Amino acid sequence: MMQKPHILIIFLSLCCGISHAQYPFESVKSIQYKIFKEWKTTVDPKDELPVMREIKISKFDLKMEGLTIKQQLKWTLPDSILYSEMEIYSDNKIIKEFVVGNTPLYQPLPVFVADINGDGLNDIKILFPNYASGAYNYYCQTVLLCQNKNGTFNDIIYSDIYENFENKPERDFNNDGQYEIITQTFQQYGAHNYWLFNLYNYKNGGLVNVNALANYPIMIPLDSYEISTKITRKKMKSFAIKSPVE
Repeated sequence: MMQKPHILIIFLSLCCGISHAQYPFESVKSIQYKIFKEWKTTVDPKDELPVMREIKISKFDLKMEGLTIKQQLKWTLPDSILYSEMEIYSDNKIIKEFVVGNTPLYQPLPVFVADINGDGLNDIKILFPNYASGAYNYYCQTVLLCQNKNGTFNDIIYSDIYENFENKPERDFNNDGQYEIITQTFQQYGAHNYWLFNLYNYKNGGLVNVNALANYPIMIPLDSYEISTKITRKKMKSFAIKSPVE
C-alpha cells in the first residue's frame, strides 16, 4: 500500500511531461548555443544612468579566441535613449561598428553564439527587450551578427516577438546543417488575433524567406499551440512576410 503514492507521483510526472504544450516547430532539431550572460554596466556617477555596457565572449572560435561587445548608450533627454552604438573588438581592435535604434534602458538579454547558417563560422545573436505596454511588451530588437570568412560580420537588425522574453532557437527543418530563423508577429484575421510564424535563411548578407521548406507561414491562435483550423493554409500564405527587416 505504501508504494501507491510513489506510483501516482511517477504517473502524474509522466502525464505532465507528455501534456506540455509546444508549438509545431519545437519538435524540430534546434541549434545549440554557447550562452554569455554577464553584461558589465558602467553608469554616470551624476545620475547613475547607464552609459556603457560590455560583455566578453571567451573562446569564440578557432579564428578569434575572444571577443568583446560594447554598447554605448546615447541619451537625448535625462531619461530617454535615442539609440546606442555597438562595437565588437577582437585583440583590442574594432572589427565591427553598427547602430541599434530605440534601444531601451534595460540590459540586453544573454548573448547567443552558434553557427546559424552552417558555414563552419560562429555567429552572434543579441536580443534587446522592449518592456513596453500591451502587445509591444513582447517585442525585442533582434541583432544577428553573421560572420564572414575574413573574420568580419554582417549585421541584420529587426523586431521580433519573444514570449516572456525567452529566445526562440533556430531550427533545422530539412537537416541540411543550416538552421532556419523563425520570426513571430501578431496577425489579425476576421475577429481574431493570431501568432504568425515565418521561416528565413541567412544568404548573401541578408535573410531570405524559405517558408516553402515546411509549408509555412503558420497561424496559431494566441491562446493555443495548434495551427488554426479556421484558416486554410492557402490563406495563411497570403500573410507571408518576405523579410523581417524594415
